[in-house]
Amino acid sequence: MNSSDSSELQQDAKIIIDSPGNSDARLISSLKTVCPQNEQEIARMVFQSPSVLLDGLETDKARQISSVLNEAGAETRIAAADEQVEEGTDEYELAIVVPNISHIGHIFQEILVMMQIKPMEAVRLMVQSPAVMVGKLSRAAADAFARRLRRAGAEVDLSRYQEATYDLFVSTLDLPDLNKLNDTLNRNGIRRSGNGDAGWSKSFFALSGLTWAQVDRIRGDLRVFDGKVKVLNRDFSRFDILLKSGGHDPQTVMEVLRNRFGIPESVIDKLLKALPVVIAREVPFNQMQQHLGELTQTGAEADARLTSLQTFDLRIEETGDAERSRDILRLIGLGSVPLNRYQHMRAPYTIDGPFSPLQARWLQKDLRTVGNQVDLIIR
Repeated sequence: MNSSDSSELQQDAKIIIDSPGNSDARLISSLKTVCPQNEQEIARMVFQSPSVLLDGLETDKARQISSVLNEAGAETRIAAADEQVEEGTDEYELAIVVPNISHIGHIFQEILVMMQIKPMEAVRLMVQSPAVMVGKLSRAAADAFARRLRRAGAEVDLSRYQEATYDLFVSTLDLPDLNKLNDTLNRNGIRRSGNGDAGWSKSFFALSGLTWAQVDRIRGDLRVFDGKVKVLNRDFSRFDILLKSGGHDPQTVMEVLRNRFGIPESVIDKLLKALPVVIAREVPFNQMQQHLGELTQTGAEADARLTSLQTFDLRIEETGDAERSRDILRLIGLGSVPLNRYQHMRAPYTIDGPFSPLQARWLQKDLRTVGNQVDLIIR
């Protein structure tokens, strides 16, 4: 075998990225030095892994590059040139929920590192409602990002968004705009009957059970309503469960509260005497239905309150460190709070939102750490 034949045999390796693993967005910049593709295509391969990053490599060279990428946190491997690779597709979106606000700092730092974005941009993503962090992910990439965010203290919802169910909500349109919206729906073959099946949102004009194809057809038309018409992916909807009445069989209700909701027996008696009371917060849609179903079977009366559309004002009862408070309002308020209006005001006073649920809780937490007494007022 001559040297030419040996060289040809060595050009038989390719590098497959199975998952971004624990790497961050700097991986994409690093790959620009070895991959012929542009940055957008490299990002696609990472976010939709498994993907073939490089092929036609000498085996030793492939091992070297793969080793460097794995040290950076990615999950890559060497494959033979003729190995078939089932590449990932852009099927998933990922959203976060923060059940324990004390973890918000860790989650914020993880997002800064993972996505390599500026603090204000990270806040802007996090305080959306729902807080959709990133889309067009493969399952492998979505799982990798989810693991990191869960370790930081977030709950993570994954959605195969083209197969998801969507709900449309309107709460502040005047009659001419409502007529315009109805025309848009009718023109696209979407019919509304009464309040749809969204019994958990009776205060809204609600249209339930839309498909991705239906939503995609009307997405452009909805922009004219300037955010007053919201379409929510049901996989990302969250609810508070409000127990209003213990019904005719309190003993059975107590068993449900203990077994399904994990409420300590020592608390249940006091809870039932204080109704109505929220007994579970930020519950996913399917779990919400199960909760309500089991409570209804006991004869109890309960409602689900959709939290994704809630907004809040801040009530300042006592003021703390003014300079540090301004910094907090500037960052977490995303620069939307007119600080000059409030800097000479004496408590109590109200800082007008609208702030999303996570944004309001985050502001409350951080403002309290610098000496303010803050209450949340739902709008």
